[in-house]
Amino acid sequence: MHKAKAILNAFYEQISTLKGSVILDVVKTNINTEQTFPMISVTMGPDTKQEFTKELYQHELTVFTDIYVRANENDVDDQMLDIREIIELKVLSMDKLDLDYVFKIDFQGQDAPDYNGEGTDYSSRTRLEWRIEYFSQHQNPSN
Repeated sequence: MHKAKAILNAFYEQISTLKGSVILDVVKTNINTEQTFPMISVTMGPDTKQEFTKELYQHELTVFTDIYVRANENDVDDQMLDIREIIELKVLSMDKLDLDYVFKIDFQGQDAPDYNGEGTDYSSRTRLEWRIEYFSQHQNPSN
């Protein structure tokens, strides 16, 4: 299995443990309008690499956690920020995803929320960006 796939799967598995009373669903894809809110989507962004040694590449894999909430206009940001805090605390406790080739996980920031009004309710999607640094061999990107 490619190391990027293993990292994305491990990240998703850890975020999935947050499913419960506050977060109703965690998915590994972009969502459609039939989903249950609030929820988190885990998706992959760019995976860049540079030569580290003659045998190893150093990669920077971007993973996105999109927070989807639906609430009245007064509660939509509060609900999103509560979920953001839960995600940040979880990621900070991940300890490199228990993968020996991962050496760093950094929070890169939050995008501006994307709001949509739906009658008396508002929905929003807010993207959090994470950079996961890992090593791979020149001749083998797999585990």
